Amino acid sequence: MIDTGALTDGVLQTLAEASGQLLGDGYKPEKAGWLDGQPNVGVFAPYGVLFFQGGAPRDATLRFEELVRGWSVNFDLSYFGGSRKQCDWVATQFRDKYGVLMRKKFGDYTVMGASLRTIGVMERRDDIDPPLWYVTDRIVLYCDA
Repeated sequence: MIDTGALTDGVLQTLAEASGQLLGDGYKPEKAGWLDGQPNVGVFAPYGVLFFQGGAPRDATLRFEELVRGWSVNFDLSYFGGSRKQCDWVATQFRDKYGVLMRKKFGDYTVMGASLRTIGVMERRDDIDPPLWYVTDRIVLYCDA
């Protein structure tokens, strides 16, 4: 069975280091958002949040009928900014780095493929004062033992 915890930990660390951006594990990371603690006061530090979204076994048959056991694993990455431009900028910082996951070993599994399945819709949350911008992408990792 694939260790999704080790995979998630590895993806978090690898993407945060490669992008140089703040990345939270299912929630806003420390030192992100409005740094003065109040909306619309001071500086907004943009950030990303990673969500594990499940997976499924993915066995592949290679040459000479060799069966390779693997998994297809989904992650959502949400990006947040104090403006649309800032949100778009931080999303681009992460999107440009998905390729660093290739050939990385997390637990017993190695990432053999990383694809951006969808780029989400840029949305503005008006229930927060001031409004907050966000977008969620879906990436799929193909992992083989």
